[in-house]
Amino acid sequence: MNISDEKPPKTTLRVHGWRDLPADENSVCYKVADRTGNTFEVWAKGKRRRVLEGLCKAPIYSASNCRISDHVDHLRRDGVDIETTLYRNDDETGRERFGVYTLQGSVSPISEQENAA
Repeated sequence: MNISDEKPPKTTLRVHGWRDLPADENSVCYKVADRTGNTFEVWAKGKRRRVLEGLCKAPIYSASNCRISDHVDHLRRDGVDIETTLYRNDDETGRERFGVYTLQGSVSPISEQENAA
């Protein structure tokens, strides 16, 4: 976990509810490449897919009303490289410290399949 005195990227998404993330929950197989160039496949569906798709678009504030951290932890266990950076002084919430999840490497969908994985 990194700690930064800077501000998070302007594109960082603050998730107030599931409506703030992509809506599709069907199963999809993704090709994942980590920072070292290793590639592998991972399946995601449901809310886990929504979190992964959101991370593909922009970093996400870790504190949210819909509890995305559990899904981030599962994605990490599957091998997806998601970094957490701690920042100081959240102007919007008044929190002294807050985290931001950032996808490292690359993730791209391979195929969709209903009810797979």
